[in-house]
Amino acid sequence: MDLELAERSVVWFERKSTDRLDFELQTRVTDYLSHRDELAFRSLQIEVDHGTVTLTGRVRTYYEKQVAMSCVNVVGVLSLIDNLTVPEWDSQRSEFPFTL
Repeated sequence: MDLELAERSVVWFERKSTDRLDFELQTRVTDYLSHRDELAFRSLQIEVDHGTVTLTGRVRTYYEKQVAMSCVNVVGVLSLIDNLTVPEWDSQRSEFPFTL
């Protein structure tokens, strides 16, 4: 994939890696998540350091969290650090306590 194309098509991650391999892995993980239909993934922060992927942010459900964590299957991911949060469900309220 052309680097310029990747930068235009994936705008919702921070590029903190200076290592080229980490940047390429970060792009692959971002592409993997961008092909999922979950809007919550657009707000996730994805960082890569020597093959270790760190996911940070909020998702709406534990299912979304599991789907996001499935990025561990992306080629090159050596380990995954889960900093994802799921809001508590208040059974007394009928609305879900999450906004995008």
